[in-house]
Amino acid sequence: MEEGWLWQDGHRRSHQLVSPEERFFNSSWEHYVERIELCCAANKLSADADKTAALLSCCGEETYSLIATLVKPLRPPNADYVSIVEAVNNHINPKPSELSARHVFSKQVQHDGETVADYVTPLRKVAENSGFSDEQFSLDILHRDRSVLGVSNNIVQQRLLAEKTLERER
Repeated sequence: MEEGWLWQDGHRRSHQLVSPEERFFNSSWEHYVERIELCCAANKLSADADKTAALLSCCGEETYSLIATLVKPLRPPNADYVSIVEAVNNHINPKPSELSARHVFSKQVQHDGETVADYVTPLRKVAENSGFSDEQFSLDILHRDRSVLGVSNNIVQQRLLAEKTLERER
């Protein structure tokens, strides 16, 4: 890490910068953002423009280029901090369709020698994007899910699972 300087209320304050060469790809995007936010908190930077400046000045070229692509037509310094973080998060970790998540969930089985706790914990993780807690389960939804999950042609099934929303008529 290199030492940097921030000006606040007319006073120069020393702080540690994330090396400009360091890219978030070496860790998770969430951890990278968390570290930027900790740096901002330590330097009493709470304004959106200050947080944006800290993020953009500390990220590497690859990350900056990705951000520039994702926030177009805006230039990165003109985008707000939350929009930048959400845009990169959605790019790096796109949310799968609920139906696709339910497909993965329905294929989970307990393996020989696996304890119930070892089986249930990842099962809960798999269910996160399934929308099970977000909606009232109706016969139509269950019928749609079972219709897609039971399709024997893998190519057709994969196309259906890739759809963000899927109406029963299809």
